[in-house]
Amino acid sequence: MGGRWACVFLPNAHFLDDARRFRPYDSQQAASRNYTVATTEISFPPKPPAHVSLDTSADYLTQLDKVCTALQVERDVESMVLVVENTREYITDDRWNSTLILAGKKFELCVRPQFAVAETLYQLQSPDPKDKKNAIFKLKKQLVDQPFAVVFVQKGGIDILTKIVLSAKGNLLSYALADYPLAMDSADWATMEAPVLDKVIESLSSPNNNVVKHALAIITGLCRGVDAKVAPVGAMINERFRANLDAGPPFTCLVKHINSTDLNVQVEALEAVNGIIMQTTDEATRERFYEAIDAFGFNAALKSQVNVVDLPAFREATVVYQNYRLGACRKLLLSNFESDNEEHDFLLLRYWALVYPEEAMSELSDWRRLGFQTTDPAAELRATGMLGIHVAMQLFEKAPQIGNTIVAAQAKRPERDYPFSAAWISIVSTMIDVMSLNRERVPGEPGTVFLCLLDTAAQPPQPASSSDDAGSAIGLFEGDAFLEVFAICAQAYDKMWNDLNCTYEDFSKGNAVILAKLAEVIRANPESLSSLRRAAFLMATGLKKRIGTVEEAFAAMGLREAEAPIVEELRASLTAEMLELVAAQRIAAMQTPTLFSAYTQDGKAVKRTVVKIMVGESVQDIRFGSAPDPQGSPVEAASAITVLEPILVSDVHTVAIGASSPMVMALKKPDPAITDLAFSIVLKSPTPSGEMTIDAVARDRKVFVNWTDGLRALTGQPLISPEASADAAKLAEMELRIRMVELDAVDVPSAEPERPPPPPFTFVVDDNAALAAAGLRRPGP
Repeated sequence: MGGRWACVFLPNAHFLDDARRFRPYDSQQAASRNYTVATTEISFPPKPPAHVSLDTSADYLTQLDKVCTALQVERDVESMVLVVENTREYITDDRWNSTLILAGKKFELCVRPQFAVAETLYQLQSPDPKDKKNAIFKLKKQLVDQPFAVVFVQKGGIDILTKIVLSAKGNLLSYALADYPLAMDSADWATMEAPVLDKVIESLSSPNNNVVKHALAIITGLCRGVDAKVAPVGAMINERFRANLDAGPPFTCLVKHINSTDLNVQVEALEAVNGIIMQTTDEATRERFYEAIDAFGFNAALKSQVNVVDLPAFREATVVYQNYRLGACRKLLLSNFESDNEEHDFLLLRYWALVYPEEAMSELSDWRRLGFQTTDPAAELRATGMLGIHVAMQLFEKAPQIGNTIVAAQAKRPERDYPFSAAWISIVSTMIDVMSLNRERVPGEPGTVFLCLLDTAAQPPQPASSSDDAGSAIGLFEGDAFLEVFAICAQAYDKMWNDLNCTYEDFSKGNAVILAKLAEVIRANPESLSSLRRAAFLMATGLKKRIGTVEEAFAAMGLREAEAPIVEELRASLTAEMLELVAAQRIAAMQTPTLFSAYTQDGKAVKRTVVKIMVGESVQDIRFGSAPDPQGSPVEAASAITVLEPILVSDVHTVAIGASSPMVMALKKPDPAITDLAFSIVLKSPTPSGEMTIDAVARDRKVFVNWTDGLRALTGQPLISPEASADAAKLAEMELRIRMVELDAVDVPSAEPERPPPPPFTFVVDDNAALAAAGLRRPGP
């Protein structure tokens, strides 16, 4: 063969060297030895693949003719092209070289875009319905190929596809709706015609689940699009829905599809609702939209499905929806209460008027009578922002019988009362923590769906169920489920306090015990407000018999007393500092090469193969590679992978964790062994080898936490793992104790020390003679 080497290229192929020993392929050595012939796998669906020997030193068209002959494809060679199978990269004459062929890639024989588009457009306009249906069915796969999509748009394919969408029914419409967004992504969404949009919304009423699914997907994609080309069309959809706020369709359709037997339709329906909410920025319009879907029973339908549908994507969408519905609470939480703000001071005075309508506030100490612990309400409201005062005021405005009953109970037990406003603020703070309202949720992060919060439709007030009840909270807050939950907790809190025989001096410990019990009830996630109320009062009944005295319960539950606000502020500040230290530790750990289990993109394990990932010394790049898993220790395995492909950290788009990982989403059935330890590094552009994601499955929880936290820190995202929070809290507590010990050693005087007398200001003189005259300098010559 004239000094040339021939090889059969299979996955992980090796060459024979001069000593007839197998060794890994090296592209640089291959080029230096002038390897130009290789046998590679080429396919032409639906025909079975064939192994064809290619010579890159020969003419490209000649080699294409050889491929067509081997695959028995009877077409003009000039209309064909080779495409890299995994990256869909077209091989042209100028890219026909040995490096590409000898890299072990698989190829697919395809029709060149201009020829393929011409054939497709002809078939789409065919008078034969069968030919048209086959063409529209195959079009989805063709449009994934970007060169094809671009030519398709240039040749007027959008107009032809639009005509089919407007006239089609049944499965043909389903295929056309699946194709339409793929085609428009290569065109301009701003050119989308209004009749098409109306057809998409009309399709929500179709009895064909596939039609509904694709129509919902279009609505979701457009409403959630932030691209300048997509956003205007999303606004058009929003406008269509707003125009029907008082009518049935399309809202009744959304409720219907939440109860669909097709899980994909359920997910798309909920995603569509989330997209419309996201597109609606006007608060008044958003509230009207909530009222519309509530009136048609959307929440009841959603609640009936959320614990039945075992699909991560559905639960994720439900958490997002719940967060939207709690948006008003979160907005108030993030608004600080400021003591020097006149409007905020007015709110406190209004709160006083609600609690004591017949009395005027006379002096500063009256804040304690209003249920605060100190004369500075702003300091106590710091943890809940404006949400704390808002909830307390709403209790008296919408359910005064509950608030008045609790306040009156304090006067009847002067030795065993408690600062009710401080207690209510603590309840709100507990709800915030349990529901994770105190931070921005990261998409894909595991979240909890609180079923009782989906009871947003207003209910008729329910009568008290027993003489112990202060009155029912359910149905008094016009569908505001957060306030309903708060009112139930406030009533249960009062009952627990009374049954435990706590005194005012017990507030710190008693408050901690009761809040822990209320958090336990909320975390149990009762299915309705009625269930929550029943569980809370059952918890309160006989509490003393179960837990003993407040002191005993406090010690047994491992609780700690509330500290001075300045100490809590210092702890929060230190925790934030230590979280940065934890992030740095995670990044440092990533600089040690780490082995991960290898899986394909559809979640299948690759046997005897490992993936190695590490962060470069400069912390500017991530390097990865895979190879057969050698026998021996992990250190030996790691050292066996010597060639690592680098990517810049700046090229990382995001880090998808767990259920949001593309690899996990591709699983047909959830696999905890993968879901709980999987993550994907999603890139902005493909790597040289064509990957858009780097998928990895950690071998244990510690490695998973180190890498997911570290990657998030590298890409400027917050750390979200419980381990990171626990580590930061532990380090912050250690630092706090050190500082407190240092403070204990300081003797702080009780009175202001005397100021020393001012120093003499006679140190400025005119000349040396004056110094000598004053005896401060010996006269000189």
